[in-house]
Amino acid sequence: GPPAPPVGICRPYCCDALEDCPEGTFCAPQPHFDAAAPAEEPRIPIPVCMPIQSCQLLGTDCPEGLTCSIVRANGATSCVPPGEGKLCEACECAPGYVCNFGTGVCFKLCDTNTNDCPGSGAICQGGTNLPDRVGVCVGGESSCQ
Repeated sequence: GPPAPPVGICRPYCCDALEDCPEGTFCAPQPHFDAAAPAEEPRIPIPVCMPIQSCQLLGTDCPEGLTCSIVRANGATSCVPPGEGKLCEACECAPGYVCNFGTGVCFKLCDTNTNDCPGSGAICQGGTNLPDRVGVCVGGESSCQ
């Protein structure tokens, strides 16, 4: 028979605000679905609540092309498409970096056991919403002015 028409999934909208979504989901832009539009037509990204797929920060458990990042203020993590942002640059952040939602800039992730922060004077500081052994580089060359 003829191929089945493409199918979309209904998800609630969010306004890119961290806590707009129900527990177990996070706000992320997804390409708008239009079954009538040609497949090659560009899709407008719309922020919707997506299910959280827990992952390890600095780990390798995300599918290729995705990176593990903090997606909620409570420290929940999920696999997301990486951004370009490096230290002190605007979020969305590159792999190995995490968004400081208060300031909207990226911080470098680090291992608190090895203090692997680049440059001099930086320390790897854990936080209340960070998993064991994972911190962000602060101080020295890792400071954002």
